[in-house]
Amino acid sequence: MNATQVRKSEIVSILRSRGKGARADWFERELPAIVDTGENSSLLATLDIDVNALRSADRSAQEARPVTTSGARADEDGPGQA
Repeated sequence: MNATQVRKSEIVSILRSRGKGARADWFERELPAIVDTGENSSLLATLDIDVNALRSADRSAQEARPVTTSGARADEDGPGQA
């Protein structure tokens, strides 16, 4: 993921925590697993989603994941793995 992409699950979680279940359901159905914040900036602004906060949270989560002895993050597939 690059700096302009966030996980859909993060956005859905925010919407649900705000009591916006119907919007979260729509977002979950209509958008891909990785959301491009540039392409969807108007939608995210309408939903009052702070893209910069999402990026910060996503970077923190990535940094917190343990690294395996191969140097890959624990949740990443290594060479030859599906």
